[in-house]
Amino acid sequence: MKHNRWFKISTLLIAASMILAACAPAATATTAPTQAVAPTTAPTKAVAPTTPPTQAPAPTTAPTTAPAKNTIIIGTTDKIASLDPGDAYAVHDWEIIYNVDDGLLRYKPGTTDVEPVLATALPTI
Repeated sequence: MKHNRWFKISTLLIAASMILAACAPAATATTAPTQAVAPTTAPTKAVAPTTPPTQAPAPTTAPTTAPAKNTIIIGTTDKIASLDPGDAYAVHDWEIIYNVDDGLLRYKPGTTDVEPVLATALPTI
């Protein structure tokens, strides 16, 4: 009986704290704004630099080869832990491994049958 009472009290306290946390006002940023405030006077003319640059900027070059028409380029901003299939444990590692490497077996498209890719034959069970 005593445990049931404590369970009800703790459940009530948890629910009340969740409700109060949801109703709390949003926190405001304490850092200064990054955008400058526009002056109220008329804009002034920009001042040109007095010395010319010492080097000309390097020209940008176009890629030498264009990707094929039906090519999808996929990138990631995640840090890759390992591209070794035996050592990879993160989801984004497996996504890259699956798209880059071939496996021993794969499903035939549209079926649940398995076919060998790098394996010489299907294993016997």
